Amino acid sequence: MSIFLVIVSGSLIVLPFFLPDLFFISWIAFIPFLYSLYSTDFKNAFIKGWLLGTMIMAGVGYSLYNPLKLSTDFNPFVIILIISLIFIVFAFVYGLWIKFYQFLELNNTFNPFIFSFSWVLLEYFRYIFLGFYPLGFLGYTQTRFIQFIQIADLGGVFLVSFAVVLLNSFIFKLIYDKKYYHFITIILLFALVFGYGTYRINYFDNSKTNNSSYIKVGIIQTNLNQNEKWLSSNIENNIDLIIKSIELLGDSDLIITPESALTFDFSKDSKYRNDFLAGIKTNQDTYYQVGSLAKRADYQGKFNSSFLIDPQKEIIARYDKNKLVLFGEKVVFKDLLARYTNSSFSSLNEGNDVTIFKSPFATWKVLICSEILYPEYSIKKPKEFDFIINQSNEAWFGNNPTIKAEMWSAGIFRAIESRTTILRAGNYTHAGLVYPSGEGLNIKDQPQKQLEIEIRADNKPTFYQRYSSIFGVILAIILTLLIIFKYLYRQNN
Repeated sequence: MSIFLVIVSGSLIVLPFFLPDLFFISWIAFIPFLYSLYSTDFKNAFIKGWLLGTMIMAGVGYSLYNPLKLSTDFNPFVIILIISLIFIVFAFVYGLWIKFYQFLELNNTFNPFIFSFSWVLLEYFRYIFLGFYPLGFLGYTQTRFIQFIQIADLGGVFLVSFAVVLLNSFIFKLIYDKKYYHFITIILLFALVFGYGTYRINYFDNSKTNNSSYIKVGIIQTNLNQNEKWLSSNIENNIDLIIKSIELLGDSDLIITPESALTFDFSKDSKYRNDFLAGIKTNQDTYYQVGSLAKRADYQGKFNSSFLIDPQKEIIARYDKNKLVLFGEKVVFKDLLARYTNSSFSSLNEGNDVTIFKSPFATWKVLICSEILYPEYSIKKPKEFDFIINQSNEAWFGNNPTIKAEMWSAGIFRAIESRTTILRAGNYTHAGLVYPSGEGLNIKDQPQKQLEIEIRADNKPTFYQRYSSIFGVILAIILTLLIIFKYLYRQNN
């Protein structure tokens, strides 16, 4: 029965990642798990934490199957075995988490704040040391509750996770202790978070009427199958598709294509580049942000790049993706793997610099695909850009709904954390834009696969942008104080 309760909790935690409208389930998801711990005096606590972690990892990470299938010729059974082992091994950290929480507790008495703090410490540890797997953070389940997640401009997705677990903890405390004054605490917690969220949303709604300059942006979404997209015989078809989409957005100040929308080397292949640029017949003042896998002089291999083209059809700036996806864009130990699997592996090169793109009407930065999952990429150089572009290609995840939903959720959080507009152009993804309030407009809800809209060209750095680097320091200080307190308590008892 105890293990069954852990399975129930794992299912409830994962469910809102599949069905975001069920965000409220996250508020009670930990209660069966906590009951399984405290009704059995922490018997098999490590196993229970490990099982919970395995369910979370597998529930949000099974989408890794398709990229491995596309990038290798492994047997499907071997791929399932590999990703299963990854989930099981990484889930060890959840077993360690619950044992560490048990160490911090006093006399087996449940403390909602210590439990919630231990969870945030776990998520932050995961993000820092297992950063190649930036999925499954609890805060992302709340994106449909827009008032609740406004606190992200203070502490990012981790603060939202803390609030969700704290809510779980006090509900469990109410049920377990049967002391109904805990209900007042729950109401106060809701009122505090909801009140702050309502205030911030109203602030950004009202600020839309200020004297900020507006620009007209065109966003392109495509739905190209990953295998067919990269066939050399389809290069010209892909070019024609993007040109036709551009024609429908011809009076925009800036037009954005998805990641690697042009399936030739935009830097080196002058023939296809000239064909593409010659085919564009739009406003003479329009700039274009286009994606391509492209080489650089003095480097072997290609980069995942974004190019800015000016109205004269010249390349004026370029950004190379800094954070590559393991086993998709970057293969570690590829020589060793090739030796024992008889398969060949190739990797893209990593970029090193953050590029701020500039035009007469605005400045912006680009995050390519999975970089939207990393808060530090959206908050770097906060005073130097007016908005953020996220070019993405999620076709290599197939029709998987969870990864697309989480990428969109990440865009909502990055918009709130930085209080800037996020523009998403993608292939097989949720494209559109998210306002600084976190409210979004998704192209999938539109009759066409292009979107033309006006946005404000300004950005005011948030508390989280200015002081995100001290978040880990604050966690370390709290942790140190808890350990000292625990040590003194043991000495005196």
